[in-house]
Amino acid sequence: MKAGGTVTGVAYGGAFHDDASGPLVETRDPSTGDVLAHVRTASPDDCRRAVTEAHEAFSRWRQVPAPHRGEIVRRLGDGFRARKEELARLISLENGKILSEARGEVQEVIDICDLAVGQSRQLFGREIASERRDHRLVEQWHPLGA
Repeated sequence: MKAGGTVTGVAYGGAFHDDASGPLVETRDPSTGDVLAHVRTASPDDCRRAVTEAHEAFSRWRQVPAPHRGEIVRRLGDGFRARKEELARLISLENGKILSEARGEVQEVIDICDLAVGQSRQLFGREIASERRDHRLVEQWHPLGA
């Protein structure tokens, strides 16, 4: 981001790409009409590159054991929790929402992260998530008695 409120690139693939080639658009404060920033949008080629990188990242992500993915999502939720007020103010500024509603939106994201952490260790069927890559635990029922 350059000084003066102009964003010249797009973020994808874990990096900021300054070579975005879509049109430049103004973002405005909906309550005052003041220009907040000028933002370079993604072109169709930028979008294709982002989708390709997302597909490649998913191929790697799915190989990470579920409990480890859950830990990453927990840390993500902690980051949202630590910056809740800042994020809420940004949502309010961008959308013109009242601050309490924007805080609620950020809290929903935090709650979804917390839910995902629990699901990363939840028992589904007879297979249990393992900490080890390419390893699984299987539950077998052996009733005792007649």
